[in-house]
Amino acid sequence: MATPSFFLTLGVLTIPVKAEAAARDKTISFRNLHNKCGSTMSSQSLCVACQEVVPKDQQVRGYPLGRDQFVKIDPKQIDALDVENTKAMEIRAFVPMKDVDAVYLGASSFLHPVDQPAAKAFELLRQAMAKRDRAAIVQYVSSSREKLGLIRVYDGCLMLHEMFYEDEVREAEAKTKPVTVAPQELELALKLVKAAEGKFEISGYTDPPGAARADRRGAAGGSAGAGDPGAVEAPGGGRPDGGARGVGRAGREGEEAAGEDEGEGQAEGRGGVAVGGCGVSEHR
Repeated sequence: MATPSFFLTLGVLTIPVKAEAAARDKTISFRNLHNKCGSTMSSQSLCVACQEVVPKDQQVRGYPLGRDQFVKIDPKQIDALDVENTKAMEIRAFVPMKDVDAVYLGASSFLHPVDQPAAKAFELLRQAMAKRDRAAIVQYVSSSREKLGLIRVYDGCLMLHEMFYEDEVREAEAKTKPVTVAPQELELALKLVKAAEGKFEISGYTDPPGAARADRRGAAGGSAGAGDPGAVEAPGGGRPDGGARGVGRAGREGEEAAGEDEGEGQAEGRGGVAVGGCGVSEHR
């Protein structure tokens, strides 16, 4: 049996489920290279005051109080705030989806049963939610933090959306003074909106610049080592980062390595899975 990401609980019912990322960012990123030799640039923890590289074991966390003002945080205090990860995902309520404003919804993941014995309980819950047209509000622990989430029926599967807590959503502030709209002006605006109305089809929207960059990346990868004028030889022979890997995944990894923040991955599985008519064929 695959290792469950969570144990979805409703009363005495417990369903082991696996979470896999439902979407991925295809933004093309780049690495910084030394123009002289083509080598990648290393990221070092440089103290801005002392102008010296500080080892990891001599670094501490600090909470910003103001401009260039911080209070040092004892690592033991941070550890004390960690929540034990029991993998329990408790359903707190079933609510109409229309009652949840999209501003509270964050990253999404597919949920599916980890094995065949869990499939029936999973399908019973999914069908019951579909017939009642309800979404489930859940609480669970991830990355040592108690999180809020929403589970809804999606193409024969269940989909988990991370949610922001109320105090994490900013209030909308008016940036201009109130204006008066004349009835005839509103009528004209209504006509413009009506003229552009249509059915939403995601396949009708593409990213031409992104596609062009991906094409160039593929062309660069295919021509590596074959007289590609864009190829840069790194010291010691070979293209840095394995040719086209310098763009895309490795590029993002290089840029992320410059920071101290820890990313929170949603997906744990990588294979193609089909559950209840929902095909998960491609992941990160």
